[in-house]
Amino acid sequence: MSMTGEIARITDELMKSIQLEQSLLVQARNQLDTAQKEWQDCTLKFRYTLPKRGERVRLDVGGTVFCTTLSTLTRVEQSYFASMFSGRWPLEQQDDGSYFVDRDPFVFRHVLNYLRGENIELSELSVAERKALLRDIDFYQLPELRQAISKSPLMPGYKVQPSWRPGPSYRIDGARATKTSAALWNAVLLASSAVEDGVHEWSVRVDGTSVMVGVAPEGVDQQATENYSRCGWYLYSADCGLFCQPGSLKAQQSAPRAVPAGSVVRVVLDASGLMASVAFTVAGVHLGTMFPSVPKDQPLTLCVLLYNLDDSVTLLS
Repeated sequence: MSMTGEIARITDELMKSIQLEQSLLVQARNQLDTAQKEWQDCTLKFRYTLPKRGERVRLDVGGTVFCTTLSTLTRVEQSYFASMFSGRWPLEQQDDGSYFVDRDPFVFRHVLNYLRGENIELSELSVAERKALLRDIDFYQLPELRQAISKSPLMPGYKVQPSWRPGPSYRIDGARATKTSAALWNAVLLASSAVEDGVHEWSVRVDGTSVMVGVAPEGVDQQATENYSRCGWYLYSADCGLFCQPGSLKAQQSAPRAVPAGSVVRVVLDASGLMASVAFTVAGVHLGTMFPSVPKDQPLTLCVLLYNLDDSVTLLS
């Protein structure tokens, strides 16, 4: 092939390559123009749908309409509403101008009060409502609120901190309490925290042969003897017998069995209803609900009765 022919071939290939690149550039430009137009359309839509700072906002939460301001909703950075009204994506308004959120409206009113700077009155909520509140707090991404209310004894899953109240006829060494007087039912140990609502549990290690573990009203007389038949609801370590104050219902006692020394007795108090109930687990064996109808006229707490000198119990975390 002559030099002239070779130059013509190379030139032709270069022209084809340039034409291909030009075609790709035109295609890319068209795509860019389309994307730019979509962004401009979104920006225009934001201009009409995003409320201004301090402007009233209508939220339709699960069919209930709430009115508040944008500054209230976005008070907590990185929350659900701070992200929702950040302008990063388009928002659709309903015919009445509200924004729809598919959540529980009863729970949301408490969330909104929190965003307004108000306290949430947990005592006014049922256990089911408190559980729903915890779930929606996670949905609305409010970790500080979750941390605050999770510390309340009224919240599900709250663990009563183990400690004993001072009292006569026993000494306290940390979580361990030991009988210091001769054989008599006169050592009445009470946990430091009493509860009025919710489900709570305590675990104690029993080191003794005559120990009663249960619950009692926080006003039980620690100076009295034989409280097992006067005030409270108890499981007896010698044979797993049940003892309680007059007029109380109790489950049918199973076959007598002693609680071996060093065993752990778990007491579960369910105070979420109109009446409370008390269940026991001994050495890993669940005995069930032994006292199904415990009155709640006073706050209730863990109560342990010790009989023999040097009998002891230890509160476990």
